[in-house]
Amino acid sequence: EEAPKSLKDQLGALRNLPPFFRLIWKTNPRLALSNMLLRLIKSGLPLLILYIGKEIIDEVIRLMEVTDPLAEARWLWILLGTELALAILSDLISRGINLTESLLGDLFANKTSTELIEHAARLDMYQFENPVFYDKLERARRQTNGRTALMSLALQQLQDSITIIFLGAGLVAFNPWLILILVVAVIPSFLGESHFNQRTYS
Repeated sequence: EEAPKSLKDQLGALRNLPPFFRLIWKTNPRLALSNMLLRLIKSGLPLLILYIGKEIIDEVIRLMEVTDPLAEARWLWILLGTELALAILSDLISRGINLTESLLGDLFANKTSTELIEHAARLDMYQFENPVFYDKLERARRQTNGRTALMSLALQQLQDSITIIFLGAGLVAFNPWLILILVVAVIPSFLGESHFNQRTYS
């Protein structure tokens, strides 16, 4: 089994992300922009859903103290409808993200495969007799489809990071001490992801 890569090696691999994202953008700017915008909206929905949930609880508590709660429940029904609408919107956005990502991934795989074939057609025959070069060419050919998984993972990590920032900002505004709960909740997931990502990278 190959030894795990050092942290320096892993951080050094991040330099490949900017050109990778430039390739994705060039594949189809409209789809790439749509996917990013949908992910940005999706990132802010959890905080909004939590806030509406808090308002629902506050309203239920208020109605428990009035003489005729049914007569004054109009605002509660509005909040419940808003919460349902946000849940439906979140599901629709997720479907939109999956659709644009799938289309973008297929286009990216086709584009890189075509460029690889065009590049190979311009090479001299003796270069294909070099085993080192041929191995690199084969690895590049095999990984044209695998890079779509990397695209999905990178965009998902970016979305999750923005969600945590939104939630952190909301907790600080509500009660700064609650940010400790968010940090404690994220640590196990972070350690687990780091461990398996290191093995995958190796």
